[in-house]
Amino acid sequence: MSWCDLVGLGYEDIWRQFAEQVDGTFTESGWTTHSRVDARWREWTMTLGRFHQGKLQYTRLRTPFLASDGFRFRLYREGFFTRVGKKLRIVQDMEVGHERFDSDWVI
Repeated sequence: MSWCDLVGLGYEDIWRQFAEQVDGTFTESGWTTHSRVDARWREWTMTLGRFHQGKLQYTRLRTPFLASDGFRFRLYREGFFTRVGKKLRIVQDMEVGHERFDSDWVI
């Protein structure tokens, strides 16, 4: 039983409420699309959406980013190989100042 079942709301109801709170738009699932919330912040459009991979279901937040100076980055889960890469100085890591995020992710 999920939290949504306990409170009597489905995820789409919760996402609709979230879209209202962030002054965004909610798009329902369709034949070829999953439900999503689009919201603007300054010049950015952020999309919170669901997708499936096999039996697993994920929620992801996407924000297109165009770097005029060629800046690029990747986000990885912290793990054995990223720790080895940092020790060998072949992997760089940026910290964002959020302790849990910084310990779980490598940018």
